[in-house]
Amino acid sequence: MLTGLAIMSFMDIKRRAVPVYMIIVMSILAIGIKIAEYIFGYKKVDVYEMFIILVVTTVFVVICVISHIMGAADALVMGIIAIVTGIKKATSVFFMALMFVSIISGVLLIIKRLKRKDTIPFIPFIFISYVGVMICG
Repeated sequence: MLTGLAIMSFMDIKRRAVPVYMIIVMSILAIGIKIAEYIFGYKKVDVYEMFIILVVTTVFVVICVISHIMGAADALVMGIIAIVTGIKKATSVFFMALMFVSIISGVLLIIKRLKRKDTIPFIPFIFISYVGVMICG
């Protein structure tokens, strides 16, 4: 998961876009991890939580496509994180990433390195937040 997020972060910074195949590979790996956890008995798969993750991710993607507030790839990456880590940690990752991006963009606006209409890649902030949540619990 960390490797995939690191690669997508680099691509998001460099190209301002994440290839679809990266999201598909991450999705397959996330589903594979959940299936392996269920088969080997490490965790019980909560159908209710998976349904909520699917609904929330779908709503995020629709909002992203309609309003262009956040990229659809960002919403899908958050959905993948929610599948792997659970909804509680994914929510923590999302809010921590929003906090980081607001602080950084505020500083960049103040020092005039960024204009109000400019876009900022969000996946690097998701990556940093994911690492922070995994280390701190």
